[in-house]
Amino acid sequence: MKLYEVNQLCIAIAEGRPWLGFNCRKGRVLYVNLEIDPASCVNRFIKIYDALGYDRKHINDIVVWNLRGHAVPLDQLVPKLIRRVRDQRLDAIIIDPIYKVITGDENSASDMAAFCNQFDRICNETGCSTIYCHHHSKGSQGAKRAMDRASGSGVFARDPDAQLDMIELELSDEIRDGMADSTATAWRLECSLREFKNFSPVEFWFDYPIHRLDTEARLNAMPAQGSPAAGRMKNKYHKSTSQAEDEFRNAFFAQVKDGAVSVQDMMDYLGITDKTVYARIKKMNGEFVLRKGNIFQGDDPLITGIQPDHAPPRPCRYPGCPGFCVPGQVFCRDHIMWSSDRLRGGADARGYNARWRRERDVFLQLHPLCAECMREGKLTPATVVDHIIPHRGDQRLFWNQANWQPLCKDCHDRKTGKGL
Repeated sequence: MKLYEVNQLCIAIAEGRPWLGFNCRKGRVLYVNLEIDPASCVNRFIKIYDALGYDRKHINDIVVWNLRGHAVPLDQLVPKLIRRVRDQRLDAIIIDPIYKVITGDENSASDMAAFCNQFDRICNETGCSTIYCHHHSKGSQGAKRAMDRASGSGVFARDPDAQLDMIELELSDEIRDGMADSTATAWRLECSLREFKNFSPVEFWFDYPIHRLDTEARLNAMPAQGSPAAGRMKNKYHKSTSQAEDEFRNAFFAQVKDGAVSVQDMMDYLGITDKTVYARIKKMNGEFVLRKGNIFQGDDPLITGIQPDHAPPRPCRYPGCPGFCVPGQVFCRDHIMWSSDRLRGGADARGYNARWRRERDVFLQLHPLCAECMREGKLTPATVVDHIIPHRGDQRLFWNQANWQPLCKDCHDRKTGKGL
């Protein structure tokens, strides 16, 4: 898909036509083809021209340099490129893709800074705009900012004057059912611009072999693949908070007898687990309470203030205290006035410092999905590195990556709430 988009950009420049709704000034463009064979490259340009309905009036203003099988590191390629384009009156140079010519360690900021300096050299010595194509890092990218999706060092996000990122969208069943071509895919273009105001995201379709704008704005509300919203869309059992609450109320009043409904009856009626019942009661902020396996309305004067009883008592977190927590708290009655922060100290004091943040970011790049959700058959981006066995200040446990697991915020909050 990316290659076709770049080819379409070459045509837009050569013909002075719009590209994804952006007007292009007519010019000559050099396309450095590193990935496909020469015959396929020519055939692709012809197919795109025909699908767009353009005459090939200025096709000779697309100069193709086929280097598949002859690629060399960029620092060796640049001098050859500068000599090749001299006196050709070019306006733009497109190098696709850069992984074929990359030098150094892609994850090293210093190596990639030196690598990107080669693009500045091309611009300075040729007077051309230089465009290069890069790929996303592995794993789900939808939960990240557009500028942080590129594979490798953050230099790729901060060196270019303009960064354009394309990500595929998750489609609702309604949109899929209305598609004339079931093989078409939907995409969003986002930007990070240095000298200009960022433009609003642009949604478009890839309908082989061309990209066309979503002129009906059907894709505006579609989430990026890999984002939490996309996961919820794919989950046919997902309900919004208000829908889940209304469903719970209706189930309660349909079954209530003597002011109560058993947890088992609620599970059978809604087709959910006991954990889901407990979670919904907790999220409804006291509207319902649990007592000895039965659910009551929270405003019932006979049971108001009763705390849920499905969780075992937790030990008080005050050092050396043998007591148990007040329900809903982390201290016993004798120590409830103590602040958790006073005991634990700030994040840096507990070891969550700059080194931890670096190690955490690397770990999440290598393990991008929530481990708990994967056990339940769901794909949710991980945002937290959790200690499987609470370290309690033990530095050996703290830094032992075998004791780490990637979790999403919801799963981490649930685990922490249980005192684990």
